Amino acid sequence: MSIGLVASEEFRVLHRFRGAQLRHKANGVFLCKSKDSGEFSKGVKLLTDKLEVVARLMHQGNAWGRVVKAFSDTQRKAIEFVLSDEDLIKGFEASLFKAGVDFPLGAIVLGPRGTGSVLREYVAAQKARKVIELRDLSGWVPNRDAYLLGTELLAGTSDLMPDNSDKYRSKFQENSTLKQHGTIEEWKENVAEVCLKNPVWVTSILTAFAAPLLSLLGMQSESGGFHFFGHSSTGKTIALRLASGVYGQPLIPWRITANALEAQAQLHNDRVLVLDEVGQANPRDVMEAAYMLANSQGKGRLTKEIELRESHHWSLLFLSSGEISIDDLARRAKTGVFEGQRLRFLSTPMIEHQLPVAEIHAFDKSIQCLHGTIGRAWLNVLLNASTSDIEDWKSEFVKHVSFFSKRSKDARIRRVDRRFGLLSLAAKIAQRNKLLPDSWFEYKDDSRSTPVVRKSLVAVKRAWLDGAEVDEEQGTLSDTKPAARRLMEAVSTSIGSGKILGFSEKEDGRTFDVEARGAVHGYVDQSITGSETLFLLPDFFKRHCTPPGEREFCRELWEEDILYRAQPGRNRIRMRTVKGENLSVNSQVQCYQLDLAKLEAFTNNELTQTSEQQELFRKG
Repeated sequence: MSIGLVASEEFRVLHRFRGAQLRHKANGVFLCKSKDSGEFSKGVKLLTDKLEVVARLMHQGNAWGRVVKAFSDTQRKAIEFVLSDEDLIKGFEASLFKAGVDFPLGAIVLGPRGTGSVLREYVAAQKARKVIELRDLSGWVPNRDAYLLGTELLAGTSDLMPDNSDKYRSKFQENSTLKQHGTIEEWKENVAEVCLKNPVWVTSILTAFAAPLLSLLGMQSESGGFHFFGHSSTGKTIALRLASGVYGQPLIPWRITANALEAQAQLHNDRVLVLDEVGQANPRDVMEAAYMLANSQGKGRLTKEIELRESHHWSLLFLSSGEISIDDLARRAKTGVFEGQRLRFLSTPMIEHQLPVAEIHAFDKSIQCLHGTIGRAWLNVLLNASTSDIEDWKSEFVKHVSFFSKRSKDARIRRVDRRFGLLSLAAKIAQRNKLLPDSWFEYKDDSRSTPVVRKSLVAVKRAWLDGAEVDEEQGTLSDTKPAARRLMEAVSTSIGSGKILGFSEKEDGRTFDVEARGAVHGYVDQSITGSETLFLLPDFFKRHCTPPGEREFCRELWEEDILYRAQPGRNRIRMRTVKGENLSVNSQVQCYQLDLAKLEAFTNNELTQTSEQQELFRKG
């Protein structure tokens, strides 16, 4: 912008400086200097229109910044932008340029003072009548009487609801990405109806519906998610688009840093976080992210003053997809999947849809065209709910959980049942408010025992049980089989590389058939073909049995007649002196003795003893 001298008679004084005035005229904002005669000059044009502080921003009880209304020369319209106190002091000119406000940068306009200094004083001197609380988190505001959907504040439609339209603002700028298109009836007919073709699609939509209920019902500890995996063209991406389309939000790629993922968790607080293609992410980052997202707390950090900064908290449900399971991802990361990760991040095989390709393309187009409207309608239902309604929902939640947990004996599986119960409750509330089609709640058999929506949730739960090799009837949720597979793979590799030494019984002791190459992991008795016995050294064995841990792993292997115990309760045995050329082995070698054939059968699901066989083995 060039500096020009413009004459104008009508004006309003915006700010007074020593020896000058900032005047708002019909064609812009001018800095007019006083003359010896007492009159003012025509002025130097600084802005196209005035800068108006419309609100003062508070953050955690402290002054934080301002909401400034300005004319953006770039966009050719009036806009509002957030100006922090720090930017006012150190980055004021950059903030104006970022907002598209043109002014003569670097011009000396008042003594030694430049344009930026003059405008900064003008903005800082303004007193705003309105005070807005700046929120680090989206979602429910205090007292649950409003909801921040990105930067859009929803306050319900009830006459009893307080007016919070100007009281809160999100720290995040997301208006441009939260889209809304189509009507509720169009979404029900063209999206929700088709979802019944696949139970995973139903679960995805209900996960998006259930996420705001966590904080509303005081169930923040139930945060968690689903990971749907399977080969290409099974409907994984459609499942994610269905969930993100409820609120009109974008898919988030897994390939982001831990700090960025933490920021996304804050942005999606009290909402569903949808993460696409886990195979693109660092495997170790994914394993840590499962804990971080479900634990609802970010990483502890220090401030510039070396003081402990307050950790961010959130409450959400999350969805993920990829071609590999969480267990496969853990193997790539060369680590195990702990029980807590399995319960928080339900790794579920995809249930393939039966739609023709042409219908899939039409369905995908409907998802992309109809989004955002149903989510806002759902949030308005929750906003207008009374205290008694919420208490009724809490009681009803217990009944929904009991439906899924009536066959579950293990407390850990019942924890998963609570998540399915929450999804079922969300479906019921949505049905009462006519946000889901009636076909979701029809009965497909004469018994009228279970509606379609519940059958879909049951099918997804069974898919998770099968994928995790969980026995719901017997109440077992064990990490032993995954650990046994890891151990079996490591044993096979070590035998091939000469790290596990083979030997046969001889009269003069034990004679090794191969020469050791570096560190030895163990030994294998090959005296009887097909009945090989493994002797594994402790460091090697323990490396592959966590989770579930050495004690629990040995107990279950012993119950399956895989591990030999010389004495009750003692998992390791002492090998007698071994002999072999170029070998130096102590006479007191402690090892874990395992039946190689039974270990292999166990990992292939071919070895399952009956309770009577196990009891005879313990006595024998």
